[in-house]
Amino acid sequence: MEFKFKCPNCLEIVNISDENLDKHTAEFNEFKNSIISKYEEKHYQELKKQLESNYQEELRKQVELKELNIKSENKDKINNLEKQIEWLQLEKEKSILNKEKELSDKYLTKINELEKALDSSDKDRELALKQKEIEIINTYSKLLGEVKEKNSNLKNELNTKTLEFQSYKEQVDNIWKSKVMEVELSKNNKIGSLTEEVNNLKNSLKTELILKEQELLKMNAELLEEKDKIINELKLANATNRILNNKIKGENWELEVETELRKLAAISNDEIKKITRVGNKADYLQIVKVDNEEIGRIVFECKNGEWKESWETKLAEDMAKESGSYAILVATSVVDKFKIPFLVSDKNKNIFIADPESFAFVMGMIRRIIIMENNLKNQGASSDVMNDFIKWKTSSFDLFKTVFQKSINNIEADEVKIINKVADITKNREIIIKKFQELIINFIESFTF
Repeated sequence: MEFKFKCPNCLEIVNISDENLDKHTAEFNEFKNSIISKYEEKHYQELKKQLESNYQEELRKQVELKELNIKSENKDKINNLEKQIEWLQLEKEKSILNKEKELSDKYLTKINELEKALDSSDKDRELALKQKEIEIINTYSKLLGEVKEKNSNLKNELNTKTLEFQSYKEQVDNIWKSKVMEVELSKNNKIGSLTEEVNNLKNSLKTELILKEQELLKMNAELLEEKDKIINELKLANATNRILNNKIKGENWELEVETELRKLAAISNDEIKKITRVGNKADYLQIVKVDNEEIGRIVFECKNGEWKESWETKLAEDMAKESGSYAILVATSVVDKFKIPFLVSDKNKNIFIADPESFAFVMGMIRRIIIMENNLKNQGASSDVMNDFIKWKTSSFDLFKTVFQKSINNIEADEVKIINKVADITKNREIIIKKFQELIINFIESFTF
């Protein structure tokens, strides 16, 4: 019997007796095992399936028949039927076991036949392997002789090249020594000439740098003089502009404040009155109303020019004369004096001081406080509650003033640092220029061959 299989790697068709089988031993063993496994599995499953199918069909028919008879038979017949079912079950199991044994014996016979065929092919393969081994040994001996011969030839060639290289190296060394002597002689001749040229160049650069330094110092002095001149002109222009602005403000001050007050009063239905007394400038009175009923008064006084401590005292007197609840001193010099746009007076906690840009905000804030106080009174608040409200109001505004002034002071401190830093930068720049000039001079003077 002749067996063939197709190698799954190289796709070559190989006979069991073929001498090339030794190259595919692993593939053949795998092929053999797969055939046996598939053969066993296939026929076993087919036989098992056939037996089960036949038995199930027979059993189904018998069960159906028995079920029809059970309805008319008595209990004894039912017992007999159960015994018959058990007997059939045993017969089924015996039949399956017999078939399995029969199948196993059949497969064992096939496997023995395959193994005998494989044993026969193994002897042929061993003989072929021995022949191949002899051929490989002969080929190796031949190649080894050729390699030894080539190695000897290469060694002789290497010795020849080494001698040639030594000769060439000696020639190069001699040429190099000759060229070095020529360069040394030429260098010594040129150094004398270059030294004289460098000394002349050093003197020339030194003179030029001195002139440049004098020129830079002169330019720097002129720039500083020009800067001081510009600063003085700006200061003069700023002072002149301030005088002009103060004059313009003084002429329109009262009208602007009155116009703004009347606009705000129209929104809240308050009343604005112009106060005129002999010997005093015009002031204003705001009568705060809720539902057309007066609940408080705010006295306004406007001041232009440098701050005066007497303003607060005079306003306190005017507030008392007008039965005012609060007063607002609007002055152009508030920020210059206090560094903040508005605050509560230290002399009278019911007097607020504000710059022209902030008085409208302060007026609205005071009006709200008057309404809160009126609501407390209408609600029948006790004197303790009113005193607590006044303490809260006073402490809150004092805290706002402290925090506000501290923030402004920090900003001004940073501003001073920046100005000083700019001055330091200018000074350091001048020092760096001078040091750089000195460095160049020292570098040139220290230059030697």
